[in-house]
Amino acid sequence: MRKEMKRIGVLLIAVLLLFMAAACGKAENGSETEEADSGSEEITTTESSTSEKETESETESEKISEPSSETEEESTTEEITTEEPETSEEDAERKLLSDTYGEGIFLAKAENGLNIRADKSTASEVIGRLPLHAFGSVTADEGDWLKIKSGGVEGYVSAQYTVRGKDALALALSVLKKAEDGYNEPAEAYKIGEEPTAEPAAPTVAPSESPSGLVVCIDAGHQQHGISEMEPNGPGSTVMKAKLTTGTAGCVTGATEYQVNLDVSLKLQAELQRRGYSVVMIRTTNDCPLSNAERAQVANQSGAGCFIRVHCNSHNDPSIKGIMNYAPSPANPYMNADLVSRSNTLANVMLNTMSAATGARGICVLQDDTMTGINWCQIPVTIVEMGFMSNPDEDRLLSDPNYQQKLAVGMADGVDRFFGR
Repeated sequence: MRKEMKRIGVLLIAVLLLFMAAACGKAENGSETEEADSGSEEITTTESSTSEKETESETESEKISEPSSETEEESTTEEITTEEPETSEEDAERKLLSDTYGEGIFLAKAENGLNIRADKSTASEVIGRLPLHAFGSVTADEGDWLKIKSGGVEGYVSAQYTVRGKDALALALSVLKKAEDGYNEPAEAYKIGEEPTAEPAAPTVAPSESPSGLVVCIDAGHQQHGISEMEPNGPGSTVMKAKLTTGTAGCVTGATEYQVNLDVSLKLQAELQRRGYSVVMIRTTNDCPLSNAERAQVANQSGAGCFIRVHCNSHNDPSIKGIMNYAPSPANPYMNADLVSRSNTLANVMLNTMSAATGARGICVLQDDTMTGINWCQIPVTIVEMGFMSNPDEDRLLSDPNYQQKLAVGMADGVDRFFGR
């Protein structure tokens, strides 16, 4: 009995052990499943987190990228805004002038161009020309004269016919025209004998239609055959004078005055035309049957701004020499006060410039109301007496082509000064 009870007890213990073993195995499997499920969930959570992070990262990247794009656009706008003034007229013009000429810029304001001379004197050789509104740089300021450089020319110009500094820049704004690809280059000086192929700044209309001041009328005094008939000394005058005489002759050379007058007049014509004037010649040969009054009337109708009557002088005293010009007096009955004044101005400036150009003595301006060729004039007029053919030395000079050219240059300088050039 006891043996059987013992055997049953062993069996119960064995069953209990088996049951416990089975229970433990099930528990372990459940734990592994839970662990596995937990790991799966963790992996899923991680992947989801990573995806969310990536999405957030992309979103953040977009957020960063968008402002960056805006910043670039703003930057581009700022750059455009910053660069815009550089293309404005004033800045572009300033830059152009600065690049071309640097400091000391000036602008020529003489309407028909400005002479560049070898030295600071109207008697000095003209070596170049500055067209109207041509630019250059001032290398030395010497009061009434400026030493300048423009293009390939260096020399002296009269300061009064230039504009400098801020005034030059202001004027330049209206001078430099904007081209398709920027601004046109400013005009520069040219050397004498190397004039540009373009037409000079001279009237393109007929002399009779030209503005006053751009045309000069020249009368080579006398001619080969005199006209003994009489004409009034002035409009409405009862005083009668011979229409024309042949003039004097050289005491040494025997040269005729009418020929010397024509030689110099033709040189003056060429010099004035080279400077841009339109010139009306009363005569170009020694056969011109026009009286003194008729010559004045041609000048009146020519549109000229002044009338230059070219003559030589003579005196009983052979020691007298020099240049002497004629002008009307304030009491002239044929001219108004303004015309008398302007004629005297013309006579005086030409006396000074002719003397400077030749070295001859400038004697004086004589006021005389008996000259038919003056009294019939309605434009500023002077008679220039270039020298005395009764003086041996001056007689020789008056027939010298080189001296004649100096006289022509001196007269042209006088015309320039009269017109404010």
